[in-house]
Amino acid sequence: MPTSFMKRIKGTSRKSRLMAVLFVCLAIILCVLFLESCKHNSEKTQEEPIVLTPEEAVNENVLENKLGMNKSNARETAAYIREAQIGLRRPQTLYNERNDGEGSVTYTVQKKLARNDAALPKEALAKTDATIVAAQPENKDVPVGIYKINNYRNWELGVGMGVHDGKTYIPVSLQRNYSKSHSVAVELHYELKDNKVNGGEVQWKVHF
Repeated sequence: MPTSFMKRIKGTSRKSRLMAVLFVCLAIILCVLFLESCKHNSEKTQEEPIVLTPEEAVNENVLENKLGMNKSNARETAAYIREAQIGLRRPQTLYNERNDGEGSVTYTVQKKLARNDAALPKEALAKTDATIVAAQPENKDVPVGIYKINNYRNWELGVGMGVHDGKTYIPVSLQRNYSKSHSVAVELHYELKDNKVNGGEVQWKVHF
């Protein structure tokens, strides 16, 4: 049997073993990430509500430092709260707390949130990344605001394994979340047999 033919067989066999190892490693990584995600969701408890002054609630630096937000999330949250402070945004649920004479209404609301008081609306007790309680002296209809914050990631990188027309390829994607509800994603397909990029796509996404 010609030596060159034997080399091709060995090369193909080596490539097949490499691909099998790569596929197994990728499968293990995906399983671990999935299990960690499930564990995180099951262990997530009601977060401690944070009381901020009206000025702190619209300060991007305060939101970054106290809530661990990135710049984009802090900017969007500060703008949202500012609109609510001056009445440009209506609350999802209107709830008014009476002053019981034992301190500010803001801290009364914080205490009720911390103990999951059933008197609060269900939206206020929902589990989120963070909860902000802040007085709103400029908004006479809603003197205290409760803000449920869910952070989003600005960038997402993905890799996997796919088959098209009997050919194996690796899809590599990069997604830019430029707002809480919109993103743009680019995906390239790298074909393993020919060792080249043979396809791709660009998507605009709406999150809901």
